Amino acid sequence: MVKEVLVLGTGFADVVAMDTEGNDMLAEHARSARVTASAGRLTRLAFEVAANVAAVLILFQVYKLGRRIFVARSESLGFAHAHDVINFERKLHLFFELDLQRWAIESTSVIRGFNYVYSYNMWMLLVCLSLMIVFAHDKYRFWRRVFFFSMIVALPWFALYPLAPPRFMTEYGFIDTLATYGPQYFKDNGLVQSNQFAAMPSMHCGWTLIGACMLTVTLKQYIGRFAYIFGGVMAGGMFLTVMVTGNHWWIDGVVGWMVVGVSILLAQRWPIWWAALRARLGPTTKQAPSFAPAQRESQ
Repeated sequence: MVKEVLVLGTGFADVVAMDTEGNDMLAEHARSARVTASAGRLTRLAFEVAANVAAVLILFQVYKLGRRIFVARSESLGFAHAHDVINFERKLHLFFELDLQRWAIESTSVIRGFNYVYSYNMWMLLVCLSLMIVFAHDKYRFWRRVFFFSMIVALPWFALYPLAPPRFMTEYGFIDTLATYGPQYFKDNGLVQSNQFAAMPSMHCGWTLIGACMLTVTLKQYIGRFAYIFGGVMAGGMFLTVMVTGNHWWIDGVVGWMVVGVSILLAQRWPIWWAALRARLGPTTKQAPSFAPAQRESQ
C-alpha cells in the first residue's frame, strides 16, 4: 500500500516537472519571438530613417539646383527689391532687423550661437523627421509630404521675386555674421551652390516650422500640451535667427510660414487627387457582353 502511494506520488511529481519544463520552453520561445520581432522592427525603422534622410538630402540638392536657374535674373533685380522691402517695412514702422543684429553682435558667443543654429537648420529638420518615424510612425508620411510640397510651392517665388538678403545691404549697416564670425555656410565648393538672392521666402523659417510641427506631434502623445512649447521655441527661434544673422527680412519668414500653410492644404488634398487620378488612369474592368450566353445556346 505504501509502495503504491510512493509510486503515485512519484508519478505526480514527474507530471508536474514535465509541465514546468514545458512552460519554461514555451516562455523561452515567446521571449525569443519577441526579441526577434523587436530586432526586425528596429532594423526596418533604421532602414526607413536612413532612406528618408537620404531622400530629403537629395531633394534638397535638386531644390538648390532649381533656385540656381534664376541666379542671373536675381542679381539684376534682387537689390532693387531689397530697397522696396526696406521702404515697405519703414512705412509700417517695422524695420527692426538692423537693431536686432546690432544687439546680437555685442556678444561674440551669442552671434556665433545664432550662426550655428542657422547653419544646422536642415539637420534639425532631419532629427525631427527621424524622431517622428520612430515614435509617431503613423503620422510622419503626412509631414514628409508637406515638406515635399513646400519645395514645389517655394520655387516659383525665386523667379517671381528675387530678393537680396540684409547682409548684402551694407550701406544700411548690415554685416554678414556668418562670414565675420563663422562658421562658413555659403561655400563655393559645395555640391550645388546656393542662389544668394533667394531671400523670399525664407525656407529656413518654413522648414523649421515643419520640423517644429513634427516635434510637437511626436512629443504630444508623451507630454501633452507641453509639446507646443518646444515647437514654438524651435519655430520662433529660427525666425529670430534669420534676422539676426542678416540672411532674411522678417517678411521673408512670414512668407515662408505661408508656404507651409499652403503645403499643408495640398498635402491634405493629395490622397483624394491621387485616388481620382488612379481611378481615371487605371484599367477598367469590362463586363462580358450580354449576348454571350445566347450565342452559346444557339450553337
